Amino acid sequence: MRTGISFTARETVEKLFEKHRPKGKPSRVKSFFLAKTPDDVERLGASSAKYLYLVVPVGGVRTLHRGDFEWLWRAGSIQMGLDTGMSVLVRGGLVTYLPWAADAEAKRKNQILVKELVLSYWRGKRSDNFKGWEYLAPKIRIVQRVKT
Repeated sequence: MRTGISFTARETVEKLFEKHRPKGKPSRVKSFFLAKTPDDVERLGASSAKYLYLVVPVGGVRTLHRGDFEWLWRAGSIQMGLDTGMSVLVRGGLVTYLPWAADAEAKRKNQILVKELVLSYWRGKRSDNFKGWEYLAPKIRIVQRVKT
């Protein structure tokens, strides 16, 4: 079972996602997060959402970005390791934190890896531990409430 990443790591990673966001892609900070089905919502970790809505993106599907949430999760996990002085091993979606001597070379390699994970998300690349796509929509129109 996955555990959440720290708020500090999440905030740092979201800033990196914004910094490396390609021109024309919607901002993660200013977008609505969509999934195709309620099962996809569950797989993406939002099952505790109080409300669930059926929506349509304003401007149509051409305004969306489709990204594999796994890249965000991995980048956040590695960033948390950088923030806490722990090394991170990611294999098949599982993360192991190990104490490390925080040498400059290891940190630099992990920072490069985090950037590559961020870019994989923006390229719409599918990970080896794919759970589902999340869609970013700058504007939506609510059709109906599905879950209360």
